[in-house]
Amino acid sequence: MLSRLQFKTLALDAWKWAGPYTLETEAKDALPLLDVSFAPELDTESVAWQGDLVPRQSFDFRELFELDRPTVAYVRGVVESEESASVLLGVQVDYFAKVWLNGELISVIDYGHGNPKSFVYVPTALKAGQNIIEIKVAAGAGGHNLSLAMAPLDVAGDVFMSTTDDNELDVSKRPQPTFANVPYGPDERNVMDVWLADSEKPVPCVLHIHGGGWLGGDKSKVANPQPYLDAGISYIAINYRFLPQTIIDTGSERGTGPIQPRGDYPEPPVDVPNYDSARALQFVRSQANAWNLDKNRIGLTGGSAGACTSLWLAFHDDLADPDASDSVLRESTRVWCAAVEGAQTTLDPVQILEWIPNGIYGGHAFGYIWDRSDPTSEMRSFLADRENVKDWIAEYSPYELLTPDDPPVYLFYRNTPEKGKAIKDATHSANYGAILSEKLEALGMDYEFVHAGSQAPRYASMEQFLIDTLKK
Repeated sequence: MLSRLQFKTLALDAWKWAGPYTLETEAKDALPLLDVSFAPELDTESVAWQGDLVPRQSFDFRELFELDRPTVAYVRGVVESEESASVLLGVQVDYFAKVWLNGELISVIDYGHGNPKSFVYVPTALKAGQNIIEIKVAAGAGGHNLSLAMAPLDVAGDVFMSTTDDNELDVSKRPQPTFANVPYGPDERNVMDVWLADSEKPVPCVLHIHGGGWLGGDKSKVANPQPYLDAGISYIAINYRFLPQTIIDTGSERGTGPIQPRGDYPEPPVDVPNYDSARALQFVRSQANAWNLDKNRIGLTGGSAGACTSLWLAFHDDLADPDASDSVLRESTRVWCAAVEGAQTTLDPVQILEWIPNGIYGGHAFGYIWDRSDPTSEMRSFLADRENVKDWIAEYSPYELLTPDDPPVYLFYRNTPEKGKAIKDATHSANYGAILSEKLEALGMDYEFVHAGSQAPRYASMEQFLIDTLKK
């Protein structure tokens, strides 16, 4: 549908910008960038706008501001329209952005893992005359760019608008949850949204664990649960606490940063979101009678870090404590199946670098400090200290936990596997799926590994796999 739309780059000659605004925070549970990039907005009518008459098709704020540190910037432009019109606005940013049109917030964009490969598409409407676009951009030293495009929407556009873009979910047509923000633990992020299927007998359930590197994200970004409800399957999406870790800027040059020690943690930081997710699963089981759920048929799903946590739960021995005074903790954590996207299947730096030579993900799960000017320092620090955290790797890496009695899994990736090949999105490389598939195959287990090069898979989507597996 996109190929049928006529996009034009918004190369205006009167763009204005404000900033940079340095990110400062004392947050302990998230990256400073994540903590303040979506903080209360500046009054854009009172800021000191800058500008020139250079037509700009894109902004590189690192060059514009001559900076190499995480910051926030605001951009403002005017789009003329002869008449009222429905349009599709394409926004391409590094990391995070908010977009307003004529004073109305129309999009919040979150790329927790870096540069997008494509635009985020936002259906909106122009009024006749001048339309003011304002954008708040937040990014780290590794990226700070913005570009925009726009296309009029015709019949093809209306069809497109009924679909879901993977980067910016349109939740306007999603049904309201049966119960919203149900607490499952003591922290303010220990909450879940619950959609219950209408049935006279207990039904299966899908539990969604959102992604974001265990550093950000939110349950509000889950896809439309309606297909599951139509199939007689209830749907639950959870929030969880983020990694409590320290971020240090060493000021080093890229590729030469010193090895940094990990934080002094009695347990690895990833223990927090993982065990929050485990408790959420146990809480759902504790509500099985009240919510008319078949507590045996629970499937897990999620993307990226949420996918890693889903596999950790799916492969882990039962965490139920029959002697716990808290009745929730006496419930089982074993599940019927799991379907995940972009999962990190191993947290072993040796295994990661063997398959993904430009891999940089994983060390933060165990508290390794990263250098803002050199994202490879986290992996190098992790690798140098690997022997001291082998027990943690064995406990928290899904690959290490896999045994023949574990449930069937569906692994989905948007690129193709090729062992030892560096790719742009190393964090979600299909090589992670290939790593786990080798072990799944050797153990003779039921699984599906779907990637960009797959031909005629048994299940074309995670949704199809979950519905079929939970219902049969």
